Amino acid sequence: MKVQILTHQQVAPILKRIAYQIVESNSKAKEIYLVHIEGQGKSLADILENELHSITSQRIVRAGIQIDKKSPQISSSVLNGTFKPNASSALVIVDDVLNSGKTMMCALSVCFNQGFNQLQVAVLVDRSYKHFPIRADFIGTSLSTTLQEHINVQCRAGKISVYVE
Repeated sequence: MKVQILTHQQVAPILKRIAYQIVESNSKAKEIYLVHIEGQGKSLADILENELHSITSQRIVRAGIQIDKKSPQISSSVLNGTFKPNASSALVIVDDVLNSGKTMMCALSVCFNQGFNQLQVAVLVDRSYKHFPIRADFIGTSLSTTLQEHINVQCRAGKISVYVE
């Protein structure tokens, strides 16, 4: 059974709040690298990028990481984007759901050697079933669900909704 837990009207202010938190946390950075994990992470990063442009004059640089979420491995992950960070660059990895932490661990590993002083994580939904020592710095909402339940983030025509199945 599919139950909607967040409507687009609820998600929009959550993403605006996350954008403000990113700016506040990285106020000294001249540029913010917003790196999404391909899939729904891209839709969230698109919205966050628009929000960031509306609240800061910092340069926003976009990139994406292709990861097989069913079998995440560093060796098969592809980083799409050009990185030229300096001491005042910040990097935020964006994804829809942080579940076991395996996909995010892979994404962090891919970005680790790019020369950033700090890596941060932004997710819309944080679940409580971590198998890896990963935590999100910017969280839309935290959910405690059963292991059998699946969180489904849907983006249709720029409108994001969250369901539990």
